[in-house]
Amino acid sequence: LWLEGEDLFAARGAALRAVEARLAVDPYATLDVVLAPRRPFPFDLLDALKRLFDAATPSYQSRSLALRGENAQRRLAVVLRPDVRVPRDWGLAVSDLATVWRDQSFAAALAAAEAHGDGRPGARILDGPPPSDARAWRDLFERCDPDAVAFADRSFEERWIAALLGHRPPTLAPL
Repeated sequence: LWLEGEDLFAARGAALRAVEARLAVDPYATLDVVLAPRRPFPFDLLDALKRLFDAATPSYQSRSLALRGENAQRRLAVVLRPDVRVPRDWGLAVSDLATVWRDQSFAAALAAAEAHGDGRPGARILDGPPPSDARAWRDLFERCDPDAVAFADRSFEERWIAALLGHRPPTLAPL
């Protein structure tokens, strides 16, 4: 469920109702709630969403990572669009409550490969590597935390995950 807007906190009632409706229809489904704010919002929104997750029907998947404080069945993420700027302290604090990603180009992700993850936003890459640079894919894989990179394009994401899991070398070659 992607929620994007100028003031996500003001629209929290609609967001919470949408999550409640989804959980009522299929309480065992995996649910990722992605907040794409145009400006910072109060953390009460994340707390309210987590309370809904905690009150939902439990399952093995929802409890499997509970010792680490994670819910593998119901997850929260914040995606910051390229033009969205947030105060550093807000960004650090929100990363304690949800997974945070910054939308960017492949070139930008590669240029700052070491800066993704570990309390900083992960790179959600909107395009692919430049066709003229066959080494770019491997360079990104070798220089970054591979868990802190995701692709908006499903085919690139599939290749990235296959390399991450060791099923194939980190290349752009077809599967």
